[in-house]
Amino acid sequence: MRIWFAKGNRHRYLTYITAIFFIILVAEKFTECISAEFWQGLSAFDLEMSFGDLFSIVVYSSMSVLILSKADYKYLLIPDGLLFLSKLIHVIEGFDHLFPLTDNDILTKITAIEEIVDNFLFMVFLTIFFSGKLLKHLAGHIKFLIPYVCVLSLFLIFPTTVVIETIKALIEAEFFSYPVSVMTFNFIKAVSKEIFLDIPYFFLVLMVYYKPKKH
Repeated sequence: MRIWFAKGNRHRYLTYITAIFFIILVAEKFTECISAEFWQGLSAFDLEMSFGDLFSIVVYSSMSVLILSKADYKYLLIPDGLLFLSKLIHVIEGFDHLFPLTDNDILTKITAIEEIVDNFLFMVFLTIFFSGKLLKHLAGHIKFLIPYVCVLSLFLIFPTTVVIETIKALIEAEFFSYPVSVMTFNFIKAVSKEIFLDIPYFFLVLMVYYKPKKH
């Protein structure tokens, strides 16, 4: 893989593609703030942007700027470290929603489980990603396998999201009689969110770990 990216301008094109996908991720984060709701027999769209959303936008924008400016790859760990902290906060919040003092409905609990699992898996990915760059004295075969393990851990998140979102859709239909349009919108939104997050980080793994060696 390293040899393939070392030929011609392939790695430079990969760098531009990675930056573009982070810019797309920023745009997606804005649209993510729109949600479809069903309340008292009426369907409606709701727009709400939290501090966490703004924080994520700053992180992803910083990644695209650092990549386009051809900054040393060690500086990419700064916004990614902040993202790791954000994911940790989401995991803690998920447990808070899962075990409240008063019982919540089943949809709230399955959403909390999704928040915990998805964010924890992404933290695992970031931990592996950091380890490969920060630990300099890894055995040769371990260093060789790290990018593959990174990609594998990243790809595990998507099917997990699809399964949980399918369960949520079944619960919405069975217990809350959600309209098909609302369920479809929320399902596509959640799955698209995961796709738009996974793709730039997949390219980031390739960009960082298969950088041509300088002579």
